[in-house]
Amino acid sequence: MSQLSKTEQVLREMKQYNIDILALSGISWKGVGQETLDHGYVQLYSGEDNHHQAGVGLMMSPAACRPMLKWTPINERILVARFATKHTMLSVIVCYAPANEADDDVKDSFYETLQAVTKDIPKHDVLCVVGDLNAKVGADRKYCPEVLGPHGLGQINENGALLVDFALSNDLVVEGEWDAQFKNYKKLFEYMNAQEDWHVQAQFGTLADYFEDAHQESARLSPIRMYNTEGEWDAQFKNYKKLFEYMNAQEDWHVQAQFGTLADYFEDAHQESARLSPIRMYNTEGEWDAQFKNYKKLFEYMNAQEDWHVQAQFGTLADYFEDAHQESARLSPIRMYNTEGEWDAQFKNYKKLFEYMNAQEDWHVQAQFGTLADYFEDAHQESARLSPIRMSDASQFFPLFAGDFFTYADERDHYWSGYYTSRPFYKNLDRYLEHYL
Repeated sequence: MSQLSKTEQVLREMKQYNIDILALSGISWKGVGQETLDHGYVQLYSGEDNHHQAGVGLMMSPAACRPMLKWTPINERILVARFATKHTMLSVIVCYAPANEADDDVKDSFYETLQAVTKDIPKHDVLCVVGDLNAKVGADRKYCPEVLGPHGLGQINENGALLVDFALSNDLVVEGEWDAQFKNYKKLFEYMNAQEDWHVQAQFGTLADYFEDAHQESARLSPIRMYNTEGEWDAQFKNYKKLFEYMNAQEDWHVQAQFGTLADYFEDAHQESARLSPIRMYNTEGEWDAQFKNYKKLFEYMNAQEDWHVQAQFGTLADYFEDAHQESARLSPIRMYNTEGEWDAQFKNYKKLFEYMNAQEDWHVQAQFGTLADYFEDAHQESARLSPIRMSDASQFFPLFAGDFFTYADERDHYWSGYYTSRPFYKNLDRYLEHYL
């Protein structure tokens, strides 16, 4: 793209394929600027000040230039533009990622900047991150199907992992993996629209497009518009009357179709529900007795299976909750250490641990026994002492740790919280692998 002839070639391709917005990566233009091309097309570019390296750009048709609100050159690898479309705001981030062989510091710096730019995009905007990410995400999409499509190739590389991290963090999908689906649906829509006797017009659109079309169609086909004369209403009434008479004549259908209001429907449903209630289903002593005997036999069989460890019996809901409460109390930790020796051993172990922790001066901790009330009281006092009202920069003394947390269990009843990593890709992979453990 450093040569004028290449720019003209790209412009011809845009016109041929009716492209309004085209992202450019690695254009090697110096500096930052905006150029007007032939026929009202515009090119935005952002590159290095002194070298023909990297560089990103955005080429737009006159139709795309009009709704553009602003554009911001971030650096030689990232450019942002915002558009006001018919239904929503559109933000486009053009980027050019370092090669997979680049230093980790360079790649991390690129994604940190990209994340910061993405964070500043208004939440309600439609976001498109386009350009050359120099990444391979591979063919295995099982670890993150919400991000990757079904048409990847090869094996994921390091840049691919960084890209998936970024997509997961920002609720994005990797478009290239879904492109085959788009082409398949496009062919399907073209085939459907070519069938004149199908009377359909299939096309891509947003949910807003769907509801707008549905609203217009509903207004056009409204019964007030469809049956707006006495003759039309009368014809419909006669047709339904004939249908109901036919349905009611079929004895094996067991239906009684008739005209009625919504109130009639709910009244009939209420009566039918009362008729079929279990109180009415077993309304004789013989019916209840048969059910009782069946369940009694089932309970006896279950209780006879020693390896099932169950004790099935008849009871009320109150019996159930009473048993559950007793079982909870039986399994409570207070019952687990129910001898003086057990409690004493636990106390001594924790005491030794606290003494060791408190002896480490560089740890800056003061561990001690206490209740939950003690904890919250200390936290409240510390918060009041370090309040920004009292100190201009309390955060350096009372730091906050924020991030992407999730809880997990490494055994059936061993729960942990606070596990943190800045790489959602590895976290999602962790969940996926643990699913099979």
